[in-house]
Amino acid sequence: MKCGSATVVRAADAPVGITVDSVYAVSVFGNWPWKGKSPEWSNPVGNEVLRMTTSDPIADMLARIRNAIMTKHATVSMPSSKMKVAIAGILKDEGYINDYRVVEDEKSHKILQISIKYIGAMKTQRAVITDLERVSKPGRRIYTSVRDIPWVRSGMGIAVLSTPKGVITGQQARRLHVGGEVLCYVW
Repeated sequence: MKCGSATVVRAADAPVGITVDSVYAVSVFGNWPWKGKSPEWSNPVGNEVLRMTTSDPIADMLARIRNAIMTKHATVSMPSSKMKVAIAGILKDEGYINDYRVVEDEKSHKILQISIKYIGAMKTQRAVITDLERVSKPGRRIYTSVRDIPWVRSGMGIAVLSTPKGVITGQQARRLHVGGEVLCYVW
């Protein structure tokens, strides 16, 4: 049979939809010596969440929130840490999210659950958060003095800073007259 410009050949004893190429792949990779040693083979999808280490947990948090907004999820879950909880607290105080909470799973791991805030009617719903941007990264830390704290989108967004007074917004840092590490921008 013809499929586009390529010819698909079916093996005589193979069921419909199985081509010679896929029969060959099964015969080659079916006897693969490492089949049982890969986590993908031993852990079927849905049975257990694999815990991964990440070099930048804050960027992972922002990416999870961004992905949840793009798919219009009501909540998003992630591994918890003190820094992530502090950032979630700022997002709630500034009105970017509905709520957050820290729960423990069956293996005593703490999980941060964030409830995304949407506005508008059901069909025209949009998230309050337009975008999030990671500024200071593990490979390149960005620090600022109190005079140089950035204004995000001309004051329409917030800068989240890690300071000696804790994790606070850029406006709070100006009031307290402290500088620090610029973690992210939210608008």
